[in-house]
Amino acid sequence: MLSQLQFIKHSNNKGFSLIELMIAISISLVLLLGLVQIFISSKRSYNIQDSIARMQENGRYAVELLSGDIRLAGYMGGNADVTTIGGSTPPELPDGSCVSDSDRQWGRMIARGIFGINDGLTGYNCIEAAGGTPEFGQYLSGDILTVRYAKPVALKATDSVNNLGYYIKSSPMVGQIEIIDNKTRPIDSFFNTTAAASVAFNITDTPVTYNKLVARSYYSGFQQSDCNGNTFTVPTLYRLALGTNGTPQQQEIIRGIENLQLQYGEDVNNDGSPDQYLDADDITNWTAIKAVRLWLLVRDECPSAGYNNTNTYQMGDANGDANFEANDNFRRHLYTSTIMLRNNETI
Repeated sequence: MLSQLQFIKHSNNKGFSLIELMIAISISLVLLLGLVQIFISSKRSYNIQDSIARMQENGRYAVELLSGDIRLAGYMGGNADVTTIGGSTPPELPDGSCVSDSDRQWGRMIARGIFGINDGLTGYNCIEAAGGTPEFGQYLSGDILTVRYAKPVALKATDSVNNLGYYIKSSPMVGQIEIIDNKTRPIDSFFNTTAAASVAFNITDTPVTYNKLVARSYYSGFQQSDCNGNTFTVPTLYRLALGTNGTPQQQEIIRGIENLQLQYGEDVNNDGSPDQYLDADDITNWTAIKAVRLWLLVRDECPSAGYNNTNTYQMGDANGDANFEANDNFRRHLYTSTIMLRNNETI
């Protein structure tokens, strides 16, 4: 009797059969595969949203940066007539050129507060064109935009400067440009008021302000980015800016700016409002420009797997040669804006 009970007990303690075990493993694998699929899908969605957010942030920042500089173009402190500005480093005739990265005249062409080149580098040898093997900062495509103005942070005569470079001392009727190469001396000590400087400030010619001179040229240039171990060309917004010695220095601003296109609103009848918008190579009088239309094409740094961009982006070139037809795996976004100039006036 006991042996029979033991037999029944042992027979009831059997484990899973091979078939049951295989079924359980198969169900577990299906569930695990579903979890992996959800994780991969969530990660892909996150990466897409992150790249779109980064493009939007870069685009908004670039538009805001360019808009701020365009609005200030032509502002020269307290001076109302740039033809009266002199100094030991007086303004140069605005010929629209930039000879090299050692050019000390480019920044002082203040009679041309805004200037552009349409889809090229004509006259701008201080920016290198990208060759067969591009190097960092070389020009890739789009327009060149140059602005010049006095930074609207006025200093007092007894103040010393935080940054070296060109500064302008100005009043409503006269002005003087000098290079400031010492941070410990009062700023007024650098400005000569003798006849040799061709500038004469007097007690009735007030107010007198001191401002840093700004000159900047924006363009889309070459940079690289690592995307999961693969290297891709990343178009990047660069600019030339005045260095401490008064020469143009290259600065990387923000990556992903693939193309910059502009048209300029010309005031034909001198009523203060733009009457027509022209490309840079159609403008003969830059002092008549009252507004700027801006197109900025922003591209993601890395391609998106499974995404095919076949869009055509129209960027407003009057000659019709600024239609960009994408045929790759990069996401893009086009930003547009119209900016009014506040200071580009003639007397």
